Amino acid sequence: MIYQPLLTGDKAYSASIIKRCSFFSLHRHVEIELMYIIDGQLDIVLEGKNYTAKEGELVFVGSRMSHSVSSHQSEHSFLLIEFGPVFAGGHFDSIGTLSPSEPILNIDTHSQMKDIIPLFQEIIAEKNTPTDESELIISGNISKIAAYLYRALAEKSDNAPVNNVNMKSKMSVEKALDLITYHYSEALTVESVSELMGYSVSNFCRIFKNAFGKSFHVLLNEARIKNACSMLYDTDLPIYRIAREVGFSEVKTFCRVFKSIKGCTPSSYVAKKREQAKNEN
Repeated sequence: MIYQPLLTGDKAYSASIIKRCSFFSLHRHVEIELMYIIDGQLDIVLEGKNYTAKEGELVFVGSRMSHSVSSHQSEHSFLLIEFGPVFAGGHFDSIGTLSPSEPILNIDTHSQMKDIIPLFQEIIAEKNTPTDESELIISGNISKIAAYLYRALAEKSDNAPVNNVNMKSKMSVEKALDLITYHYSEALTVESVSELMGYSVSNFCRIFKNAFGKSFHVLLNEARIKNACSMLYDTDLPIYRIAREVGFSEVKTFCRVFKSIKGCTPSSYVAKKREQAKNEN
C-alpha cells in the first residue's frame, strides 16, 4: 500500500473536481479526505470493507485510513477535498480520528448535515468558474464543513483510541499490498510473499487479515478482477489474453473467480456495461 503525502509545504488544503476516475489504488495519508459525489457512483474500499457511494452522498476518510477508489461507470464525477493539521489546527486530531459506523453519509436526509450541501455546491461553482475570491470562499466553506461533520458525527462515532499495535501490524505487511497493486499480474503466492515479509505463512496470513479485514488471496483476486474489468471494457482483447494479463494461467480459473466477485461471466459483464453506457448517452 502506498503512503501518500498529499499536502506539501504550507499548503493547508486541496479541493478538486475529479471526472472519470477509473482506479485509485490502495493508499493512506495523514490528511482527512472527503469525497462528495456529484453524479454517478464510486466503489470504495475503506479499511478492508467495500462500500458504494452514490450521487449526493459523502465519503468520509479519516486520517491514516487505508482506502482505494474505483468506478466503471462511463460518466461520474466527485468533489475531492483534503485537509491536514495545518488547516484544522488543534481540531485536526478530533476530526481525523472520527470513525462513523457508516463512512458513506447520506447528507441530504441527515438532519445535522443538510447545511453542508450548499457549501459543497458553492465550492463546486467556484472550481468551475474561479474568481480572485474563490480560494477564500473555498477555505471558509471547508472549515464550516469540517465543523458541521464533527458536530454531527462525534456523538455517534466509535471514538476508541487508535490501536497502536494494529497500526504497527498494518505497516509491517503494507509491502504485500504494494505487491498486489503493482505486481498483481505476476505469479504471487502466499508462500513467496510471506517469505519476503519475513513471516511464516501462518503468521503472515493472520497479521494480514487482522490488519486489512481480508486475506491476501482475496485482495489479490479482487485487484486482478478490477483490472480485468477495465481491460474488458476499454480494449478488444479476447478473454483468454486478459486472463493472462492479470495473472491467471487458466482462463477457466479466471472465469470462475470473475463470476464469484462480479456475479456474472466476463462476457455478460461487457455486454451489461456497454448497454448501460448506451442508455446513459
